[in-house]
Amino acid sequence: MGSNFMSIYVCDMDEVSRAVGCRDQAVARSLIETADEPLTSSMEHAIHALVERSYSRDPKTFQHETGPAVIRAFERVCAISSSASVTVEMYDDEEESPLLWNFIWDEWDGDDTLELPLSPHGVPAVTWHGPARTTRYLAAFEELRSSGSSDEEYLGEDEIDEIIEALQSAGAEGKGVFVFVEY
Repeated sequence: MGSNFMSIYVCDMDEVSRAVGCRDQAVARSLIETADEPLTSSMEHAIHALVERSYSRDPKTFQHETGPAVIRAFERVCAISSSASVTVEMYDDEEESPLLWNFIWDEWDGDDTLELPLSPHGVPAVTWHGPARTTRYLAAFEELRSSGSSDEEYLGEDEIDEIIEALQSAGAEGKGVFVFVEY
C-alpha cells in the first residue's frame, strides 16, 4: 500500500469563515508570503479566489477543475488559523479501517457555508467536524487506542496518539477540526 497523509487543524469555524470571501488583499498577501516554499501561479490564483470568494462549483456534483488548488489554498487558511495541528501517515480503507474512513470522508458537519469546490479526482479533500462531533470522534479514537485493535498497516499507534492529542486540544478549546486528506 502507498502512503497517504491526513492533516488535522484545530480551528474556530467563524474565524476561518471570515477569511474566506473577506476581499482583503492583505490576507491574500499574508497567505502567499508565509508559504514555506515558493507557490505556483495556480496556487496564488486559488488563494486570491478564496479571499475574493470567486471560486465556483457544479451545482450537482459540487466539483470544479480548480477544486484541488482551492482546497490546498483553504488548507493554508486553516494552517494559519489553527491553534494545533498534526499530519499523520495513514492508509484509509472503508472496510479495514472504518473509523479512519469515516473521520476523513464524513459529510460536512452543519451547513456548508463555504461551499468549497470538490476535486474531480477525489483528493485533495476536506471535511469539517464541529465541536460535538469532534468529541464523539475523540471517544472513538480513544476506544480504538485502548482496545489495541488498530491495524498498523492502516494507522499506527503513534499516529492514533497524535490524532487523539489534536482532538483533545479541540475539545479543551471548544473548537472543531478541519480534516484534509492527500494521496
